[in-house]
Amino acid sequence: MSDHELVKVDGKFFALGGRRFPFRGVTYGTFRPRESDGARFPERDGLKRDFSAMNEAGFTVVRTYTEPTTDLLDVAGDWGLHVLAGVFWPDWRYLLGTSRRQAAGIRRDARREVGLAARRLAGDPRILALCLGNEIPADVIRWHGAGEVGRLVAHLADVVREEDPVRLVTYGNYPTAEYLASDSLDFLTFNIFLERQQDLRNYLTRLHHLAGDRPVVIGELGGPAGEGDTGERAQAEALNWQLEVALDRGVAGSCTFAWTDEWWVGDAAVEGWRFGLTRTDRSPRPALDVAAQWNDRTVADLRADWPSVSVVICAYNAEATLHECLTHTCALDYPDLEILVVDDGSTDNT
Repeated sequence: MSDHELVKVDGKFFALGGRRFPFRGVTYGTFRPRESDGARFPERDGLKRDFSAMNEAGFTVVRTYTEPTTDLLDVAGDWGLHVLAGVFWPDWRYLLGTSRRQAAGIRRDARREVGLAARRLAGDPRILALCLGNEIPADVIRWHGAGEVGRLVAHLADVVREEDPVRLVTYGNYPTAEYLASDSLDFLTFNIFLERQQDLRNYLTRLHHLAGDRPVVIGELGGPAGEGDTGERAQAEALNWQLEVALDRGVAGSCTFAWTDEWWVGDAAVEGWRFGLTRTDRSPRPALDVAAQWNDRTVADLRADWPSVSVVICAYNAEATLHECLTHTCALDYPDLEILVVDDGSTDNT
């Protein structure tokens, strides 16, 4: 991993060091608060175990739901992983009342938590982006007003940019709250669990329309493993078509939910949780092999034969722009591509 380069938005995708960044993600946590510092992650040895296995499976991004610790970032860097870092702040769902004072307290606490996280992580190349919250419930948004919630998320994005002007920001949204304003975000992140392929295809097309010229990232996809071998095979089969559809529909990246069955909410472990690519003891499920296979694929692998495509560049006195145009065009990795330059009588050095 580069010591200085940051992942950047590059059209509808991401780039690192001037080259396309392959966003292959998996979610991580939350875990039982650890004894050393109360952070909701495993201790360093556990991080090494998990991140080395992620690297072996071809993942490039790990998504957290709370602010990453220094040791997590160190281990992620050691294994070539970038972190989509969640920043937890107690949103409106934690309110016991609805007074203006309480609502103002939510905004104040959110600004403080996000500002502190942005300041601590400023300039760190191991951070892909900051995710400013995750799935504020739709009924909570409607109760307090989509405008108020959207304005706060936009304000939090500004808080990050005041501390770290080049840091990418996003928010973990989901389909039933898609009306939440997102113009302030560098890319859209949506958690999507749909059970039919065509529904996922259609919804990803819709998200591209909502995103405009920004990247679309699936922040969570996957499904539970049922009981026994049959249930685990069904999980793997579902993940297989989900990742295929995601690649086919041009998303910039996806995060499989989740790395492991180990999951804590508050002060209690969630029992019977079977969304993991690995079990609580980190033994792999068949779905991990599926994820690893798709982590090694590109759009070119979606079909055996692709139609030939010709890109025709018409130029007249284009000396100032032709080189850049050809540089970007030649960077296309379409399997069967030819580039034709038509010089329409230029009088310069075209």
